[in-house]
Amino acid sequence: HRGLARPHGYLESEQGGGNVKRRRKSDDNVLTSEMEDVCISHGILMEMGQSVNLADWYKAFAVVHGQKFSTKELQARFMQASSELQYMGLIKPSSRKIDHVQQLSSYRPTL
Repeated sequence: HRGLARPHGYLESEQGGGNVKRRRKSDDNVLTSEMEDVCISHGILMEMGQSVNLADWYKAFAVVHGQKFSTKELQARFMQASSELQYMGLIKPSSRKIDHVQQLSSYRPTL
């Protein structure tokens, strides 16, 4: 969870030399489009309840990315990120509502 919540601590910066960017502690909670899609999806998921509506989750994901991608590409990126979270065992499809997923972990990283 910590790697998804604070990816900058594990990922190298895109600047040369492989130096890790220094960030202020207040920047830890900010979701940006430069982050990995799975990290963005996880960050949004942590702000939602135990049962998450897919449409609401996708809209929040789209807001973070803005107009950077076409609708089809954005949908594909969202589906890939949500599939990765399901593969990691953090979410599962809801058995009660077809358009919802359930969070399987109650862990909330301290940000």
